[in-house]
Amino acid sequence: MALRECLLSTPESLAVALANSTSEFLIVLDESGAVRYANPAFSRAVLDGRAAEGQDLFALVNEPSAERGREALAAMLSVVNGETHQVELFHC
Repeated sequence: MALRECLLSTPESLAVALANSTSEFLIVLDESGAVRYANPAFSRAVLDGRAAEGQDLFALVNEPSAERGREALAAMLSVVNGETHQVELFHC
């Protein structure tokens, strides 16, 4: 089962435990690209454990990744049917 399906099909407390224990980065952004939630794996690897919330995600990655991310975020915001998207961004 993919991580997304696992998180969506489990009780909230278990989903939070999975998000906090996975080595995969899980990040929730607002419409501007600011981080609303980042799991501990992201904070440890990208920010040396500092909190990610409120930071501009695109300022944390290299420019080609930032541009792809901005384009992907704009495309995702235009989708209304609840589709999910995966975007790969690379840290500077």
